[in-house]
Amino acid sequence: MDTARLIYVSTAAVPISPDLLDDILVTARTRNAQSGITGLLCVVGNHFMQLLEGPEAAVNSVFESIRHDKRHKDVMIIHTEATCHRQFPDWAMGFAQTTGAWAEANDNWIRVRPAQLEDLLPKDVAPEVRMLFLSFRGARDIHLAEVG
Repeated sequence: MDTARLIYVSTAAVPISPDLLDDILVTARTRNAQSGITGLLCVVGNHFMQLLEGPEAAVNSVFESIRHDKRHKDVMIIHTEATCHRQFPDWAMGFAQTTGAWAEANDNWIRVRPAQLEDLLPKDVAPEVRMLFLSFRGARDIHLAEVG
């Protein structure tokens, strides 16, 4: 079965709080598992970048719900393709977040620099996907949450 891939960026329409991010992550992981979607969500400041991959109808449905979510504004697709190979086959929703005091206090976070993130991404991630996430909003310091 073919797998669709979609990467979008957006800006938070409301202030990002730890509770908001937790809600987004729990919802995404639950919904994605039910829909056969995997991917990675990156948050830098007020900005989101997310890669969604899975069955085309499911990816499109999830993206449409995000596009209409009042917590997002300026939602823009930056990459889309049909492919047979998932970039994140085991990640119900990986999650990266830039430095924040709340993240530093949370034991589920791992502090990494983009060079370390490059090593943590699956080895067979397409070069353009790797470049997009490593350059997103010029992040110099990132926190990764445990996935799955």
